[in-house]
Amino acid sequence: MITIEKAKELIQKQQVNITSKSLAVKEALDYVLSENIYAVMDLPPFPQSAVDGYAVCFDDVKEVNTFLPVRNEAAAGNTQYLTLERGTGIRIFTGAPIPENANAVVMQEKTQTTDEGIIIREFPLREEQNIRPIGDEIKKGEILLPKGLKLNPASIAVLLSQGILSVKVSEKPTIGILVTGTELVQPGDELKHGQIYESNSAAIENALKKFSYHVQNVLKADDNYTLLVKTLRTLFESNEIVIVSGGISVGDYDFTGRAFKELGVEEIFYKVNQKPGKPVFFGKRGNTFVFGLPGNPAAALVCLYQYVIPLLAKIEGQNDCPFPIVYATSEEAIHVKDSRGHFLKAFLKKGRVCLLGKQGSHMLQTFATSNALIYLPAGKNEVKKGEIVEVHLV
Repeated sequence: MITIEKAKELIQKQQVNITSKSLAVKEALDYVLSENIYAVMDLPPFPQSAVDGYAVCFDDVKEVNTFLPVRNEAAAGNTQYLTLERGTGIRIFTGAPIPENANAVVMQEKTQTTDEGIIIREFPLREEQNIRPIGDEIKKGEILLPKGLKLNPASIAVLLSQGILSVKVSEKPTIGILVTGTELVQPGDELKHGQIYESNSAAIENALKKFSYHVQNVLKADDNYTLLVKTLRTLFESNEIVIVSGGISVGDYDFTGRAFKELGVEEIFYKVNQKPGKPVFFGKRGNTFVFGLPGNPAAALVCLYQYVIPLLAKIEGQNDCPFPIVYATSEEAIHVKDSRGHFLKAFLKKGRVCLLGKQGSHMLQTFATSNALIYLPAGKNEVKKGEIVEVHLV
């Protein structure tokens, strides 16, 4: 059995094959850039007004209450080149090009309008006041977005603001899920004595979807060794990541580990000193990474968040942690019975975190109402009320 830290280290040490493709920017949301993107032009590309107001020549405003006649108007999107006549002002709007000879913009709130022009209430003015210079946001040739960035809505807008229509992104890994257990019945089917509805595949698939990963195959196998081996072989042939839920512990019908060995899966680690999720398996078969997650639903989700999703992010070449880790004040005292590392279902709000009810590895209801996991490292058995704790947002 290894520590949580060692398990995460082994995940990050894996050699991965990052493949890329060209994708239209409008379709690239939640993909990871496979190369740096450089600005193709200055932004803004011309001196631009930062406010609604009046473009003036700095030297024409000698004192408070200076009067200037208004001779023209510059709106955003105006393609005409305007020239400011000295001793006058031009009405201008946010985003509009600064007229030739103008070197300051007075906010409209700092003026009083008359039939003939404006009285400027602001004095002294600063040269270049309320003007965005060329390249104020970014200059041509600078890195616009870095390699390894997962594209969000703002990233898409930034690319389009440069006229960039396609980018190279990392291909998303193909993922297959296998759920094991003779006792499992599909929701909607008749439930007999001793059976339960299968929900782990939906939990795993939707958790992956939340992080923008698509599951290619979802299969189920009863606790039958021959069937399990056959189903696994099918998944290994067509997926870069195979996730098996259940059958990884030491019961008489836990065949997953044995099937992994028969199919040539190299074990990287098995069993982590944590709760929930101790009997988690990670290995590799050829170019396919293999996870064996516990059948208990809360434990399966914890292991998915801690190990599977970080590996997927690495395969995409993602720079940042796929889910944020923050620190918050515990609203209550916490006590755990053993010295394993613990992931406790919790709810975080405004910098304070509270433990949710039942924490059993088989209990999913509290996970359904949580938005975070409190992480207690191995050996940390107690937390005092008001103590700062590590929180993993999920």
